[in-house]
Amino acid sequence: MRKDFIRTEEEKQRRKQRLEENRTISMKRSSITESTNSSLTSPPAQVVPKSESHTEPLDDIDRLLMDMNKDDNNIFHENDDLNEIEDMLFGTLSIDDWLTIENIRSLFVSNFQYNQAFNGNGATDQTSALVVWSHWASQTALQFIKFFGQIEEFEKLNDEDRFILIKFNILSVFPIFKCYIYKSVNGLNSPENIECHEKYRRFFDPCGIRVQLHEATHNIMLSLFPMTEQDPVLFSLLVLIFIFSQGLSMNEEQPPLQDELAVHRAQNHYIELLWNYLINKKGEIYTYKYFNELLLIIFRMQIVSKESREYFRKQVFTLNAVDKMAPLVQTFLNIS
Repeated sequence: MRKDFIRTEEEKQRRKQRLEENRTISMKRSSITESTNSSLTSPPAQVVPKSESHTEPLDDIDRLLMDMNKDDNNIFHENDDLNEIEDMLFGTLSIDDWLTIENIRSLFVSNFQYNQAFNGNGATDQTSALVVWSHWASQTALQFIKFFGQIEEFEKLNDEDRFILIKFNILSVFPIFKCYIYKSVNGLNSPENIECHEKYRRFFDPCGIRVQLHEATHNIMLSLFPMTEQDPVLFSLLVLIFIFSQGLSMNEEQPPLQDELAVHRAQNHYIELLWNYLINKKGEIYTYKYFNELLLIIFRMQIVSKESREYFRKQVFTLNAVDKMAPLVQTFLNIS
């Protein structure tokens, strides 16, 4: 017998223990295999609702929706910020209003920036003084007609209404125009201007009517200077408000307008622009006072314009100067 086949009792015990351990491992493997086979052959398990079995994806969706809500809130806040910035920049006027104001300001300046005040050069007697004035007034009126023709609301009116507004209201805007030309009270009261008016005044009747009209017009201009502040926006808005005024001339011969509503809407539009522009620039209290003063000036201007028209009309016939007067001024004076 081989010696290596002979085992001691201790060796036998160790061998027996290894066999037991191998058997235990084998049984565990078998149990795992059976469990796996059972799961494969068993009926389907009850379906768990999606909302319970997929909570994590829903959490992602919720987070996405929350992020979207945050983005929306950010957009709303950004819009609020933009509105606040717009309010600070534009105040009581919308962007469209500012664009309209800038457009009419630009048109006014381009039409009148190179104009000169009436100087009476060439006048040697009453007739020539009247004729020289008529041609200056005609040239100025043509520039106003060009300016008004560039205004959408005026251009949309029918021909008859445009003619009526120009014919009966144009002389009333001359004091505003003169304020723009003279720039300031100092310009109005300059030695050159005073000398011109003194020379011009000598040609007319000694009764003092022409002097009274000149002083009344002069006082109106003194009132207008602080209200216009050499701001082309104010000049242009005032001129448009005046030209769209019905009955401004207080002339009984003025026929009714064919589309009074369109003229009324146009005037209201520019009154509103002036109101909001002043509030934005000066504040509400100043604007109330401004419009109160403006109404008083308009009443005074109506009276002076009416008396001036009657005076010049009378002079034209007295001097037999109808044919020498500028045709456009004949129309304004209701001569033709």
